[in-house]
Amino acid sequence: MTDCSIYLAFDTAINGDGTWGGYTNLRDKVGNITTLLTDAVNQIKIYFPGDPWLINYMQTMQTTNANLYNKYKSSQMITPNPATTQTNADANLSVPLIDSVFIKQGMGPNGTVNTMVTDIDSGLRTTAKVNI
Repeated sequence: MTDCSIYLAFDTAINGDGTWGGYTNLRDKVGNITTLLTDAVNQIKIYFPGDPWLINYMQTMQTTNANLYNKYKSSQMITPNPATTQTNADANLSVPLIDSVFIKQGMGPNGTVNTMVTDIDSGLRTTAKVNI
């Protein structure tokens, strides 16, 4: 039974089980992505030779998004929670404020994984590497 279980585990890992495609399938998909990325770089070299507009627009977009983040990172807005607002109103307190999740977690700052400013910066660096 142990030999059969080990064989089944290896077979499932390599060839899959219907839900999991196996390492062979994964290898093929990664190989396809690598080929597509190489093709994309080749197409950029062919269709954008010597034209720096792509890098210039990416730089502008990066600067604009960084400026937006820096301008609004400390902004707050009124909570949409009616119960909290009513509680504060009844206690003669100011309207409760909350941080914008999009600004605090979605926009920046640069260098923070999965933020817009960082993704644009990464795209700009990749675009700048292409010999145009």
